[in-house]
Amino acid sequence: MTEQAIAAGEVWLVGAGPGDPDLLTRKAERLMAAASVIFHDALVGAGVLALVPEGVPVSYTHLTLPTICSV
Repeated sequence: MTEQAIAAGEVWLVGAGPGDPDLLTRKAERLMAAASVIFHDALVGAGVLALVPEGVPVSYTHLTLPTICSV
């Protein structure tokens, strides 16, 4: 998957599992590498965020597990 393969305005939701970057799927890692922006919630650990390429904006959504479960 390359940056050209992701259409402008396309959104992907990627689960971060238990927060260990070694447990991400290969597809999740490719999507993160090709992303133009990353939005994350409180469940995404620092190890996963360390995989975001330099220069890609990262934005915390302020969502927590109780908030997500109540939706």
